[in-house]
Amino acid sequence: MVETDSGAPIVDKTQPVARIAAAERACRAQLPPPPAPRPASAERMARARAETTCMRREGVTWYPDPDPATGEFDDRGLNREQLHSLKTDHAEQLRRCVAGVEGAAGAEGAEGADRG
Repeated sequence: MVETDSGAPIVDKTQPVARIAAAERACRAQLPPPPAPRPASAERMARARAETTCMRREGVTWYPDPDPATGEFDDRGLNREQLHSLKTDHAEQLRRCVAGVEGAAGAEGAEGADRG
């Protein structure tokens, strides 16, 4: 690690990749644990499930179920090609489904959906 002019630590990219990886592994135990996920409200889960249903209805049959604890988009089971195609081939379907879910939530007086 080296420091920027302001004193912030950054990775010294002049070092061999194996050395950087070893340093990251050695320091990992010193990191604080990640914060516990914030549970989703019933409304958030309903919006997330509606988005998934819409995407599957639009032909994206592999669109993942939302994370059951947080209601966030759960991409852990997707491969790179699927993630890329969501941004390219299926961007319009995603836009329509998210807008439709947010519009339905707004019509019911709920807050807009927050995507993870």
